[in-house]
Amino acid sequence: MKRLIVWLALFALALAVLIAAAALATARPADPALYPAPAAGGGAEVYVLHGRWTAALILPTQAMAPTATGPAWTRISCDLRRPGAFALDSADKPLQGEVGAVRLSLSAQGATRLARRLEASFGGRQRRIAPSVFASPDKLLKARLCGAWLGELLNAAGVPTTPLLDVVPAGLSQDLVWRAGAVKLDRPGRRR
Repeated sequence: MKRLIVWLALFALALAVLIAAAALATARPADPALYPAPAAGGGAEVYVLHGRWTAALILPTQAMAPTATGPAWTRISCDLRRPGAFALDSADKPLQGEVGAVRLSLSAQGATRLARRLEASFGGRQRRIAPSVFASPDKLLKARLCGAWLGELLNAAGVPTTPLLDVVPAGLSQDLVWRAGAVKLDRPGRRR
């Protein structure tokens, strides 16, 4: 019996080392030219939300489209009912009762790169499949890996990400806290 326990412990340790090595091997570095936003301002404050099954990115509408009018914030999330689809919603306030959220600041150039990466998710053309829901040929969305897809969007903005952690929505938020210095929020507007 002792021998079995020792073997199970060694197996668990080896598995943990393997996962840690895979996380390190897939980690994407920050782009210092884009992230973090300069202290003098000119950046865009964004929020990453996570729930049990999905994650969302909320950013200023003007950061994505400087000439846009209408609601101040845009929410980018995956549509869990449709594989390969994502939703773009508008809101007047960035956070409206969500519990799991982190905040970080992107540079203006980083926000522009994020918008370009989002545009690439359309696959060259916008295909609306429901109000504010768009189809995408993106492989991560088709596999329903919302956190990993949002991590790719943020990495395009220069934010360091770890795809292996980002597969789990709460892992994306924790990854941003550990590697990008994101501020964890208890409730909208309150620091932890």
